[in-house]
Amino acid sequence: MSTIETADRAAGLQPQRPYSVASCQVPPTVPAARKPSFGRGGIEATVTLLLTLLIIRTWFLQAFYVDGGSMAPTLLARHLAVDCPTCSYRFAAGIENQATDGRPANCPLCGSGEAILEIANQRAPDTVLVDKTTFLFRAPRRWEVVSLRAPHEAGKLCVKRVVGLPGEHISIRDGDVYVAGQIVRKTLDQQRATAIPIYDDRYRRPENSGPASWQSTAQSGWRTEPEGYSWHPPAESTQEVAPGSFPAAALVYHHWRRDGANHDWRESPIDDSYGYNQTLPIRELHNVRDLLLSFRMRSSDRGQLFLRASDGVQELVATLSDSGEASLACDGQPVAGGALRSPLGRAAHLVEFSLIDRACMLAIDGEVVIDYPLAARRTDGDGMSTPLAIAAAGGPLDISELCICRDLYYVDVPAELSATPAGGEYVLADDEFFVLSENSPLGADSRYQSFGPAVPFKLFVGKPFIAVTASSGGWYTGGAIQVPALRQIRYIR
Repeated sequence: MSTIETADRAAGLQPQRPYSVASCQVPPTVPAARKPSFGRGGIEATVTLLLTLLIIRTWFLQAFYVDGGSMAPTLLARHLAVDCPTCSYRFAAGIENQATDGRPANCPLCGSGEAILEIANQRAPDTVLVDKTTFLFRAPRRWEVVSLRAPHEAGKLCVKRVVGLPGEHISIRDGDVYVAGQIVRKTLDQQRATAIPIYDDRYRRPENSGPASWQSTAQSGWRTEPEGYSWHPPAESTQEVAPGSFPAAALVYHHWRRDGANHDWRESPIDDSYGYNQTLPIRELHNVRDLLLSFRMRSSDRGQLFLRASDGVQELVATLSDSGEASLACDGQPVAGGALRSPLGRAAHLVEFSLIDRACMLAIDGEVVIDYPLAARRTDGDGMSTPLAIAAAGGPLDISELCICRDLYYVDVPAELSATPAGGEYVLADDEFFVLSENSPLGADSRYQSFGPAVPFKLFVGKPFIAVTASSGGWYTGGAIQVPALRQIRYIR
């Protein structure tokens, strides 16, 4: 097995011993008269097996260890496993720079600074399985994770995400990718693939350990439940909600972070910080306004659900009725509508609502109901600490599995290192691709002139499709053959 480099090599780190095939022994209890002989047939079978494995290894599949954090949190190099004592969420902290034992760390979900970095909790890097045949039949696609030979360092392999295709004019503005001056928008699946969690209700802060992330306005009818939140219409409430407006009585998300200086909680705009990068030098953070809200909803056969998203400049309100009809308003003006294939019933439904890449999307059970592009203008401002809210009208409503993710934010690189002039574009040749790192502040990629910057098609190795997280609790079979537990295996999107 080889070592895979997803960013600048982690100083001083050596890959673990690769997996090897264990020897097999014939049980000594087999009667002598029936004991199989390892003659010519056995030799031929062994040679055939070895040749088959060699062919698969050479032409079809290849496995690598991750070396470097440029694709974190999708793929992890050697890292520290950190448990947040406030919300019990486990996250990874990189060791590209040697971490100080006993140093505090901030939880990327609940914002608490009570977690501690401990060298004893060091974990091995992920193992990645690459399909080397994928690009024999088709070209790499936009937003696809790929394995390639590093253009800037001979003999090294790296993993990146494709964002620019042959012949395109690529630029990066305010964290987003543009082609020929037009922002590149993601599909729902692509939004899910690049999403970085910033809130997960499974790891809710306990009472008395900090302010609640989801807070109800006065007399809203919302209640906090062990498994989520419920809404019951107040007895005195008979107010009708005007089309395109958002009810004043709502459940509102507040983004909190712990102040490291005095340990006070404060509302803070969502930024492009990474839990993985806490051992690196402090850098300038950027406000992130591209968010994906998802949850499970169970309701009566009557009523309405309202969702609000704001980027600090515009306010988007989506309304979903029990009939399956949906509408979207921007700053109070109706702009789009849609409908489900069938009305909502009493069963639980997955609701996804996003404001990403200057577009607003509403999906129910994976079916996109509304996909509305917004005007391509910058969203200058200080960011929002309350960017999302949920409201209801009519019958009772329960929601669970509440989660908020942010989109990737691609940071600018110093002008002297950049592949493009300030405000300019990079023009790809007919066989070139533009690739970027998942961990934008850390990774070397096509933003840098020294990287290539573009990648010719001949350097692509294949498509990574499985990652195995090294941890305790795996299944082990005979000597050096290691079979990981199912929970350690994940599909790379």
